Amino acid sequence: MNNLIGRVVALRSAYASLIAVQQRVLPIEKSISNVPYARPFGMTKLTFITVASLFIGGVMAKSGASFLEENEIFVPAEDDDD
Repeated sequence: MNNLIGRVVALRSAYASLIAVQQRVLPIEKSISNVPYARPFGMTKLTFITVASLFIGGVMAKSGASFLEENEIFVPAEDDDD
């Protein structure tokens, strides 16, 4: 039991010295910084770029599939399910 009390006292003194060092480096008054910079219309820009990229990718895939089918490089098999 005596060993446990010694450990608790040692931890408290270590914590107190750590807080003292932190307060010397950065006072409590300055520990809260300003609000971070937020980009104007950030979500709108992100949505626009995402939709535009998906659209362009879809058009490229469609034209690539059309090219492959026209040149008979890849022709999907027509299965008769009758």
